[in-house]
Amino acid sequence: MAQRLHPSSATGIWRRQLAIQASGAAPVGFIGIGAMGFPMAQRLMARGHALVVHDTSPEAVTALGAQSAASPREVAQRCEAVFCCLPSLEAYRTVVLGADGLREGRRMTHYVHLGTTGSALVEEFENTLTRCMTIDAPVTGGPANAIEGRLTSIVSASTEALDTCRPMIESYSAHMIVVSQRPGAAQQMKLINNIVSAANLAVACEALVVGARAGLDPAMIVQVFNRGSGQNSATLTKIPAAVLTRSFDWGAALRIVLKDGAQFLRDADAAGVPVEVARAVIESYRRAASIEGPDADMTTVIRQLERAADLHATALPLPLPS
Repeated sequence: MAQRLHPSSATGIWRRQLAIQASGAAPVGFIGIGAMGFPMAQRLMARGHALVVHDTSPEAVTALGAQSAASPREVAQRCEAVFCCLPSLEAYRTVVLGADGLREGRRMTHYVHLGTTGSALVEEFENTLTRCMTIDAPVTGGPANAIEGRLTSIVSASTEALDTCRPMIESYSAHMIVVSQRPGAAQQMKLINNIVSAANLAVACEALVVGARAGLDPAMIVQVFNRGSGQNSATLTKIPAAVLTRSFDWGAALRIVLKDGAQFLRDADAAGVPVEVARAVIESYRRAASIEGPDADMTTVIRQLERAADLHATALPLPLPS
């Protein structure tokens, strides 16, 4: 579960929610309050937005302290702007287009797509949700930045649609980059970003194991990376937080990396661009998922390398994972 706000802050948020409800202002809808959605929803509430939420986990809804809805349709009946942060294309199709989905609600005027699904699905939603505007707004930065309200939002939407939702998006974003007015373009940008991020982690883990096998201190290796040209998001964040500590809890599952990788390859194939390095990176995560399981954290990609080298890449005296 994502980190909650301090109790005193939560009390202030609750009072603001009551005031907004009393004013008759339309609440904001939020569907999907998992590792990323939960802190993003918190940030919306902290900025004074009353929320109506729907999620498959009643415990998450209770922990958030927002108003609950029994279905996506009910969210779209009660809210004008609805944010969706879901883990798969199938989940999005059910929530948006299902028999009790968002398109059945009559009040929704703005649909905000937060996940990474590829452009085709967003374009389909834009064409199907004819009574509302679609804002393509995937985020990057990971769970830690979501908790701190320091995500980067990659946005493609019409100026009119964005004018309405900009303050809401800014509530959880340190940066908002508008890449196009065409919904779907932000998806393409996010997939490009994600393959670079995945490659950074995979190659950094390979280098870390090679260095450790040569007798170098893994913590020192990472220090050199981060003071030199090898620095990247994995060496700055994921490896120190989740690999060297052996916690393997960065917050993104291997299945998510593979989902995004498959979408990237489809875009690359459609464009006729050979991406052999990206294919090798995705294959590394596929091997990890076959051993660790698809729900294992993406940082477990290092464990197959450690086993092959008969070591674990950490200075801590822990046994090789079984």
